[in-house]
Amino acid sequence: MIEKLLNGLYAKNNKENPYTIKSHNLLALAEKCNLELTNEQVEKLQIITQFNISARYDDIKKVLIKNAQMIIHLNK
Repeated sequence: MIEKLLNGLYAKNNKENPYTIKSHNLLALAEKCNLELTNEQVEKLQIITQFNISARYDDIKKVLIKNAQMIIHLNK
């Protein structure tokens, strides 16, 4: 969802060349949109990107689940 929003924002602001980079990296997309992000927002986009990319590929899903469980445990 965030990826689609960033792609849409980029297309809206770049009508002459509305095609974004071919990447699922949310931080790279946000930078392409010239968004000013806080350090917290950068960290969150990096984490979300890691989960999004990992969830797309079956062979990485087990590692994703393990990482998610570790993050949840650390945040308790």
